[in-house]
Amino acid sequence: MAVMQIFKVNLDGWFGLIISVFVIISAIRTLSEVISPMLGEHPDEKIVESIYSLVRGRENVVGYHDLIVHSYGAGKCYASLHIEVDASQDIFLLHDMIDTIEREAHEELGILLTIHMDPVDMHDPLRAKLHDITVEALREEFGSDLGIHDFRIVAGPTHTNILFDIVEPFGEHYDLTRIEALLTEKYLEVHDPTQYYFVINVDKKMD
Repeated sequence: MAVMQIFKVNLDGWFGLIISVFVIISAIRTLSEVISPMLGEHPDEKIVESIYSLVRGRENVVGYHDLIVHSYGAGKCYASLHIEVDASQDIFLLHDMIDTIEREAHEELGILLTIHMDPVDMHDPLRAKLHDITVEALREEFGSDLGIHDFRIVAGPTHTNILFDIVEPFGEHYDLTRIEALLTEKYLEVHDPTQYYFVINVDKKMD
């Protein structure tokens, strides 16, 4: 107002334009902060590690995978996780362990965690042997980025079914036919059924 009075210049329009630009920029930033978590974004590494720390080292936990985190603002974080457990253990004890992990996630991290339990037969020597061969063969062929989980075998009189999931990083695409041929060759060195049937599910890396 002082400048307008002294120099007899009307600056209302220019200052209004400048303020409008600031308001628009602030609105875009605010919308981005709210919408991005709802549309989906990479979870905070601290949250991921905090969840894994509740699971890591627990007795009867063989492995964990497929962590998905949904955040809807402060105090509204939901997550799901698959945990592989020793199938020979008491189902009630395993369920109690999972309940404990879910409760700790809510009390300590403020996260509503839902856990899916995947039983694994840890006492089948053939499964253990083929699992180790699979991990080693895939690591040599594709590198450490290709991970597997939920490895199971179902042996029959004429063939053996091999079932597992591979974890495929974004931007990568693995040839399943190539994987099957590679593993068939490796398996024949230790086990000789009439035929192998592979059931391979592809998961995209979530965390």
